[in-house]
Amino acid sequence: MTIASLLLGTIISQVLFVITKVVFLEYLNIDNWAVYVAFFVLLAVEAIAVVRRMGTINYIEAFFLTGVWFISLLIIDYIITSRLIDEDVYTSLAYWISYLVILLSLIIFHKKLHVQVRRDNAK
Repeated sequence: MTIASLLLGTIISQVLFVITKVVFLEYLNIDNWAVYVAFFVLLAVEAIAVVRRMGTINYIEAFFLTGVWFISLLIIDYIITSRLIDEDVYTSLAYWISYLVILLSLIIFHKKLHVQVRRDNAK
């Protein structure tokens, strides 16, 4: 993972996460079970798509990226998302679970370096 892919991936992911949170938490009925599940699935798909585009990374880089995304999520949500939705977003359980979904999907579904090395050695 390079610095450029880290910065670009973080910026793209934050924009996608803010748009998704605003749409689902502000405009859709998050109390509906189907909307609730769709919110988490969409966040996971966005996180998986961005982290896989960042290239092959090992677990240390994945945990570093998790820390970077967590801190940037907190800052961006405080600056932008809470202003667009409302300060009551912090009382929503779906809001806090969204952090867990994003970070777990990043750790579980990144392109693993050891798998790529095994594939290259098999050739």
